Amino acid sequence: MLRGAPPCTKSPNLPLTSNTEGGRYALLLPVAVRFAAWHLPWALSYAGVHTITCAGRAPMAAATKLNLLLRRLFAIFASAVFLVVAPGSVAGFVPWWISQWQMFPAIFGLEPIRWIGVGLILVGVLVVVEAFARFAWQGLGTPAPTFPTKHLVVSGLYRYVRNPMYCAIIGIILGQGLLFGDARLFLYAALVWLSFHLFVLGNEEPKLQRTYGEDYAAFCAAVPRWIPRLRARQGNRLLRRIPR
Repeated sequence: MLRGAPPCTKSPNLPLTSNTEGGRYALLLPVAVRFAAWHLPWALSYAGVHTITCAGRAPMAAATKLNLLLRRLFAIFASAVFLVVAPGSVAGFVPWWISQWQMFPAIFGLEPIRWIGVGLILVGVLVVVEAFARFAWQGLGTPAPTFPTKHLVVSGLYRYVRNPMYCAIIGIILGQGLLFGDARLFLYAALVWLSFHLFVLGNEEPKLQRTYGEDYAAFCAAVPRWIPRLRARQGNRLLRRIPR
């Protein structure tokens, strides 16, 4: 039973006969009813799902947690789709279309530079995936404007830079330029950064400011827009208000 809930009243004995079809199995009914009445509320509470007790009290509506779970699952699915469509196109398809992923002579003739490009690509992919997962699991939304986050995401890599996803996409493009030795990808990376910058200044930041008000203003004051800080800002009051 849930702690603090009054004990459930025992069910009255039911008239059972064994001369009907399946009557011998009906003899187990009182045992099953009493077992469920005493143990089901405790089991549901242990699993994190609160239900109505026999006294009619509901500590927390199960529908609330169900809605939260459904929103989180939909956010994960939508984030996965958006991850393939948006970053996959900008940092994957377009660089392939430009370079065909063909090897050119190494930049400055230094073959080790290619390994720097590999490192940038791997780190960039990990950052993008982590940011999308954080948006879905913690923010209960996606980076897409059609399904934005319910909460302002300020933890994880967002403690170091305000736009880790955009920075990671630029890093992936630059990494491909270093790996394949294709200078055209450097120009493309510069154009992508410029478009990100204009979008952030003209649309994203004003919208977040209107949505989150003082919280977003404090976040902007504490975390740089593009150049990551070496150490995360400690004791940020916003971090304590984000649902875990």
